[in-house]
Amino acid sequence: MQGQPVYTSKRKTDDTGKLSTWIQSLIYAAALLVVILSSYLVATTPYGFYLLGAVIAAVGGLVVINRPSIGVYVLVMFVYLNLSDILEVQFGIPSANKLLVALIAVAILGTRLIIQRKPLVFGVGGALIILHSTIIIVSVLAGNPLLVDTDVILDIVKDLAILFIILQVSTSEKTWKTAQWVLLGSAALLSLLTAYQAVTGNYEQEFFGLAQAPFHQIVGEFDSARPTGPVADPNFYAMLLLMVVPIGVYRVYGEKDILLRAIAAVATGLIVLAIILTYSRTAFIMMIAVAGLIALERKYNIYTLGLLAVSAVTIAIPFLPSGFMERLATMGQLARIATDPTAITEASLRGRTSQVLAALYMVRDYPILGVGYDNYPDYYLEFSAPLGLDNRLEARDTHNLFLESLAETGIIGFGAFMTMLGMIIWLLQKRKQLMEEIGRVDLSMWLSGVQFGLIAYLLTSMALHDDYIRYFRLILALAAGGIIMANTVYAEHKAEKRKREAHKRHDSLDSLERSDTMLLN
Repeated sequence: MQGQPVYTSKRKTDDTGKLSTWIQSLIYAAALLVVILSSYLVATTPYGFYLLGAVIAAVGGLVVINRPSIGVYVLVMFVYLNLSDILEVQFGIPSANKLLVALIAVAILGTRLIIQRKPLVFGVGGALIILHSTIIIVSVLAGNPLLVDTDVILDIVKDLAILFIILQVSTSEKTWKTAQWVLLGSAALLSLLTAYQAVTGNYEQEFFGLAQAPFHQIVGEFDSARPTGPVADPNFYAMLLLMVVPIGVYRVYGEKDILLRAIAAVATGLIVLAIILTYSRTAFIMMIAVAGLIALERKYNIYTLGLLAVSAVTIAIPFLPSGFMERLATMGQLARIATDPTAITEASLRGRTSQVLAALYMVRDYPILGVGYDNYPDYYLEFSAPLGLDNRLEARDTHNLFLESLAETGIIGFGAFMTMLGMIIWLLQKRKQLMEEIGRVDLSMWLSGVQFGLIAYLLTSMALHDDYIRYFRLILALAAGGIIMANTVYAEHKAEKRKREAHKRHDSLDSLERSDTMLLN
């Protein structure tokens, strides 16, 4: 409610379950001993760097056991920067992400059940995510036995563990907020590296794989570097950046600290610049769409905003990367799909049209559980060849997350998918209203940031598939965690209100008793 004072609970929720002083001292003493021993080993063995890495991991593990929230921040950064793949490719260290997830999950489980003695929390959002993931696993097992990939199932289980971790710490308002700042900072770091490459023209400096930028066709005969960040495709890089933009926007809009607001503004500006540098047509269009949705939610005058947007684009055109507007103009060919798909001349658009139509034919032939999760590429040529649109005789993906879900998991999986998304977005909206009801307008804007971040990812996914589904599951986990956080804050507010009312009634009774005593005397 506008003009209402911001309510802050006197009792700060915390997920750390602080250990007793002697246990903390023991942990730090053990860490010190490990550092001293490793220093000797590093100096006397040829495997110094590997031992140093093991030492860092050991000390990090002790820190996570003591403060699980720190482990969550590391995990968010680790997932978003795709450090697991980078460590494997650059340094030959496999499965780092799985080990990190297992370590933090055990620490969180022990903290919540043993130290805090609290039940585990999942909420409606978490339950729906688990249900959808279960159906995905069933579709994998029910599909062609020759195509079953155990790594796919392990990745789903790992992502569910990440969900479990984030949900448990989301009862802490501070931890949930900080996780969003970590996400924004990680996106800003990638964007800064991309901007550095664009300014210096030094695309060979990839910063250990965090800033890849291979050359691609932009339009016609024009080729240029297209940043892909820590992933292998510029469009996916733009998508994972775009999902963080609303979080940054709402920090600029809602942050009270001027310094933090400035940091958020710079970070958001860098992210927007990096999105443009990817030459991703879909991300650019969806960025404008998300900006419009945010403007509507904040009740800005849409006509004034439209005029400002047109003016900003007009001013920005001369500064856009070479070939950007020409590439954007090729989107006009999409209008010809409905009347004559073969009339599309732009190669990538012809391919994507073929991929969409192939998905629809798969649904026709496998309507219940689909062709099996992650199996669309294996069935693509069988369904695309009769169309004659795509001359690339190779396995392809759908370039549409929704059609991919429908083709691979059938009506059952797609129904669970849409129910999960619809409920989480709806529950976020309801929790925003609850926060405004109790005077926590600040938290309403935090929830809006993650809500529109999820929407941004989904909008972009209309032209992309799930190659990097871990990013979707990360923003989904933060959204489900936001619902739990809001429930916790609301319950604390109500408890505090009941406590104040009880004190008032007690004071009233005391006053009445004193009055009666005075009358008797």
